[in-house]
Amino acid sequence: MKKVRMLIGKVEKDIHFVDSSITELKFDKSRYDLVEADLPDWVTSPRDVFVDEDGKVKARDDVSRLEIEKADKLGRLNNIIYLLLSPTDYVITKMNEACILGGDISLLLAKYEEVFKRRIKIREWGALKKKKIKDASTIDELKLIRLDDFQE
Repeated sequence: MKKVRMLIGKVEKDIHFVDSSITELKFDKSRYDLVEADLPDWVTSPRDVFVDEDGKVKARDDVSRLEIEKADKLGRLNNIIYLLLSPTDYVITKMNEACILGGDISLLLAKYEEVFKRRIKIREWGALKKKKIKDASTIDELKLIRLDDFQE
């Protein structure tokens, strides 16, 4: 166990760790309480703890930590997918405009065939990663899932 100093929001219950070497701390006492708690050694960030209904700071269990880590990794994956797809969004806009105006889209389909293939590949890669993230049963297993391995 180790002692951890934190500022805890009185309304939002947001948690901020405070470096124990800081001797004089200035903060808005109307918004935050300074709290010290004995927590397990594995606690390294405010995401590892919560304030219970009695106002006590407690370490999260492995299940809630896993769910938070999954949500975080899914958010990062969605951002990566967006960044991979966005440079070719103009092609989708062109296709939609052609459809709305009743134009022949066969020429556009042929012209941008490689773009569509890449977009499909990105979506398939993203779906596979999402499934792996959702199926992860431990934090260590989740950490092994790479988000930087999309191959053209």
